[in-house]
Amino acid sequence: MTQINHYDPLWSPVRLRSAVYVEKNGQVLLVYDPIYRGGCWTLPGGGVDFAETVNQAAEREVQEETGIKIVVSRIWRLREIWEKEQDFQSDIKIRRTMELIFVGEYIGGDINYENDPSLKPDGIARVKQCRWIKLDSLGNSIDGSPIYPVELFNSNRHRKLDSIPLEIIMLPSLDLR
Repeated sequence: MTQINHYDPLWSPVRLRSAVYVEKNGQVLLVYDPIYRGGCWTLPGGGVDFAETVNQAAEREVQEETGIKIVVSRIWRLREIWEKEQDFQSDIKIRRTMELIFVGEYIGGDINYENDPSLKPDGIARVKQCRWIKLDSLGNSIDGSPIYPVELFNSNRHRKLDSIPLEIIMLPSLDLR
């Protein structure tokens, strides 16, 4: 049997994705993806590389996509997503993703999305903008583009995030190779 030593989106039946809710001074950090769902604002995040933990992936993705340094300490939501495969040419028509949404603590840095390496095979950058958006003025869209998933923000307004500390929920990693 062939041993897989890396994540291969054409082989894996389920994609693992980390996303991060980062709040600073009453504002949330969002990125604009011009391709996903026809163009939308969403939490920064992306696929988990084979050699990293889900929280390492979350921290890396935020820094790559936004230039902002964060640390994740809590898990907020889990989301299952079934969608049409858009990023890779294959016989796979439907992609299933398990998305872990973390709460990230702002450490430092300024917004800089120009160096994001997340080009897909079509050569189009998946982060075209990044902004801190005031929570009290957050609606269903920004500049006419939808926020996805909007229910995260609608359910969170005017209440504290109900998240679980990672040290409570995460068991030690187990590598049985």
